[in-house]
Amino acid sequence: MTPHWPARLGRVICVFLFTLNATAATAETPIGSVVESRVLVGLTVAPDKMNAAMPEGWASVPFPAGPFKGANAMVSFLDGHLVLDAGGNPATPTQRTTAALLGLGKPPQSKDVRLFILKVYTDDPEANRYGSTHTASVTRSRTLSGSSDGARRLTERWTVAPEDGGEISLDLSYTLGTPRWGTGSSKGFSAEDTDFHVTQTYEQMADVAMSVAMGKPLDGEITLDATAAGLAALFDGQQEIVAVVNIPYYRRALSIP
Repeated sequence: MTPHWPARLGRVICVFLFTLNATAATAETPIGSVVESRVLVGLTVAPDKMNAAMPEGWASVPFPAGPFKGANAMVSFLDGHLVLDAGGNPATPTQRTTAALLGLGKPPQSKDVRLFILKVYTDDPEANRYGSTHTASVTRSRTLSGSSDGARRLTERWTVAPEDGGEISLDLSYTLGTPRWGTGSSKGFSAEDTDFHVTQTYEQMADVAMSVAMGKPLDGEITLDATAAGLAALFDGQQEIVAVVNIPYYRRALSIP
């Protein structure tokens, strides 16, 4: 039997999933918007190796609350179904698939915690706002089975093949839960230029497939492997998946200072 997760779970997801350093995008320049779907995987990896992935002068810290509580790394798989420019017109390209490594960092003796976009792997080499982009072939296959009045099962496979070698692969299969709706705002900082960030205001539908912190096991199977540059050192056999969030709908408006 699938357990009933309280309604406040949706609020927890929306409030803390990506709301570190969240502020309204006032006095910023709109640069476009994206309608996409996502799969987010939270991991615990060796702290020293995650520290090595951080910008100089910044130390890795784990997510302190929410479904990713305890994770010190996140791999995000993004399927951009419609990319729009600042005027609301289709951009070039109009679709984009991406995988990214994210993590929280803070300087010693400081309370300034930032969400860093550490590595980006995408089939759109011009999308290099954070200065850490690797051009890659990113493919996704997705199957949804079962009737709408019963348990439905989602099966996903992502394969990321960077031009500079290695691979990232995700295989996920699980029984869908009840998604929750929410809105919010967040900032993602560049690991190459820690003063640069992109602000996004978003609305999303999110399903927590797994969360160790919330006591929710995965009703299915997941495998995540990585040999790509920038990720291979983190996947040393000691890493552990602690959270999975499926976001079938995510709409974000982007702006920069």
